[in-house]
Amino acid sequence: MGQALSTIFTCLVTELMAQIASQPRKAGCIALLSILLGCSAPSSQSTKQKCRQGQGLACLKIGQALQSGGSGHDLPDPGASLRWYRRACELNIGRGCFAAGRLVRDADGVKADAPLARRLATAGCTLRDPMACLLLATMESVGEGGAAAPQKATQRLRRLCQNRLLRACNDLALIERATSRPAAMKRLAEACEAGSALACGNLGIILCESDDVEQARPLLARACRGDVSAACIRLTSLPAVGESRHLRDFGLYQRACKLGSAAGCGGLALHLFQGLTGAPRPIEAVRIWRSLCEQQRHGPSCFNLAVAYLRGAPPALIANRAAAGAWRHRACALGVTRACPRPALKAAAEPLSTRPEPSD
Repeated sequence: MGQALSTIFTCLVTELMAQIASQPRKAGCIALLSILLGCSAPSSQSTKQKCRQGQGLACLKIGQALQSGGSGHDLPDPGASLRWYRRACELNIGRGCFAAGRLVRDADGVKADAPLARRLATAGCTLRDPMACLLLATMESVGEGGAAAPQKATQRLRRLCQNRLLRACNDLALIERATSRPAAMKRLAEACEAGSALACGNLGIILCESDDVEQARPLLARACRGDVSAACIRLTSLPAVGESRHLRDFGLYQRACKLGSAAGCGGLALHLFQGLTGAPRPIEAVRIWRSLCEQQRHGPSCFNLAVAYLRGAPPALIANRAAAGAWRHRACALGVTRACPRPALKAAAEPLSTRPEPSD
């Protein structure tokens, strides 16, 4: 009982410390209370100080907080996060090199720089960070940020797979698929059983290509439950069993969209526009497509906007050929070949629905 009261008292005093920390006249109380109670007011300053003193893990921690917007940071700050990650890398923290490399490779809130990403991945791999080695192998395999080195990439992936990095086993299987389909399927099956949702999805894709739908379906479903958005989308291409196909597909697209898939959000908008699971909601569909087209440069959504404005959906959406033409040209520029041919798009054309494979 006495110990419990002591713990409660300590917590209350810690809260008091946090409140008086902003009052200069009482700052001396903090140090005294810290000595008496063996605690201190939470502050990012101590972590920054540790980083500046050469503690790389502290730099990594700050970078992670800034990237996520957590630990007192209201909004993510990728630029600041990159600086702290690079400092961690300079202090020989391999995960810092990886995190910085991934940010600049993916252009995640910072300017894309493939050569820099590859140098950072190389540094992290030299420091024996497995994720940095995986990133380096990915870039080496296709010549991203430097010369292609497919043999080096394969050797790296093989070592990582032997060390039970399941993503490496998945990527290695996709390379092996070109020369030995059975070996690739065996490796994917092993990685799937070991817990890789991505490997389950890719094995399901290969089985779909062989028209083995019954074996592919549970694998794709497992991958979808494991947050592989493209597996959810691929499931929409399979016949529904014992349920409404439109309702099933709506749920799959909705899940994929929540996981951040542009194709998933686009498919969801298609269902809303056409009213496949209820009353048509064209305004909501157009809002989703516009966001995908403008913010994520998703070509099929630009094309769908062109079709929507060409056909109209009275009374909510009025046909507008000029707007349709503008969206069609944008879709063409983003690689949607169907949007490019002349004469201009016909009003009877159907919106696109993409179904990418979960290969990355």
